[in-house]
Amino acid sequence: MKPVHDTPTKPDGTSPLLRVRNLVRRYSSGANEVVALSELTVDLERGHSLALVGRSGSGKSTLLNLLAGLDRPSSGSIEVNGRDLASLNRKELAAYRASEVGIIFQAFQLIPHRTALQNVELGLAFIGNGRSERTARAQAVLEQVGLGDRVQHKPDALSGGEKQRVAIARALVKNPTLLLADEPTGNLDRESTADIARLLAATRDSGISLILVTHDLDLAESLCETILELEYGRVVQRREAVR
Repeated sequence: MKPVHDTPTKPDGTSPLLRVRNLVRRYSSGANEVVALSELTVDLERGHSLALVGRSGSGKSTLLNLLAGLDRPSSGSIEVNGRDLASLNRKELAAYRASEVGIIFQAFQLIPHRTALQNVELGLAFIGNGRSERTARAQAVLEQVGLGDRVQHKPDALSGGEKQRVAIARALVKNPTLLLADEPTGNLDRESTADIARLLAATRDSGISLILVTHDLDLAESLCETILELEYGRVVQRREAVR
């Protein structure tokens, strides 16, 4: 396995967007202790992409939840843009998610009784934008993902691929620094998977940093510079993808 070293600030004054150091997450399960992540250390440079692969239960989604500030580590540190997430209170973590992080879920997580436009507008609900600005930005990003003619459709009138496009639009509408994608093609057919892969590639190429959780090694290799394979909460292999 390629060793992971601490990465200081570079000579040009920049530092990694994401710095994870000795990250541990333990859970209690009855009388037993489950170690979901163990001493994980990794950096993500600004504008770069990282894939997390491995079997179910390897710690991939646990790590994503920690990076999103939805959970707290048992020990270790996570710094995003120079801020240690452990130092943020609940309100500050909510603001961090609202402004800096876009999250794409495998199961879409759309509100059934709201239109595609309204679902995407929710991505701006906690940032303080006015209603007209939220609507204009949501409309623009839906057109960007190829759903300009579907903005008034509710989720039950959309295909699986279209639902995921709405979910991606909701994540992108806030112009996040970091995009977290948790099995974004896991519920899609081959054609829709290819469409979403192209959309994520365009997002990555726009300069947004991407962390992708996937069982699909081909998808990981096509989208990400670095691939980490996790097993029982540890990095067992790290390699650079050839693209």
